[in-house]
Amino acid sequence: IGIPISSAFSKIEDKQVVRDRLELEDLPTILVMGGNYGLGSMEKIVTYLNLLPQLFQIVVIAGKNKSLQRKLERLSGQIARPMKIYGFVHNVHELMQAADILISKPGGLTSSESLCCGLPMIIVNPIPGQEDRNSEYLVKHGAAIRIPHENEIDSAVNNLLRKPEILKMMQANALKLAKPDAAVRAGEI
Repeated sequence: IGIPISSAFSKIEDKQVVRDRLELEDLPTILVMGGNYGLGSMEKIVTYLNLLPQLFQIVVIAGKNKSLQRKLERLSGQIARPMKIYGFVHNVHELMQAADILISKPGGLTSSESLCCGLPMIIVNPIPGQEDRNSEYLVKHGAAIRIPHENEIDSAVNNLLRKPEILKMMQANALKLAKPDAAVRAGEI
């Protein structure tokens, strides 16, 4: 049936409308998340993204990790592109809808939510076990790319931004895998 997620993820809005509401630039958008606790090497990821020549914006959700949020805010002065940093938010669905690429760990909820938003993932450092299996599934079905280390993030993003046809294919693949009605279907059983 799928993992039950909020119905907010099944109401897809026009990307530009969402960006305007969130006061984001009209640019390709890379969303970086580390779950509720801001896990992973998010500072390194942002630093590697800054190496790219393309113009895009970075949106980071640090979750409840206040220390990470402060570090990212200090780092933002060295980033040569628009960047917004959030702590814990209640509008992940909007931030995902505004984004073109998600860089994250492939937890069950994050993966399910990104699929419903048609948001391709770049997976870095999944936790062994379920996240490994989620990674395999998403990559096998063309909705994600898995990279072995953060230092390859710039290459993966560069490839997707330079080849919009691949990005569009990954978006379509994500939507094919999506189960936005999982909560309703689970309740019917």
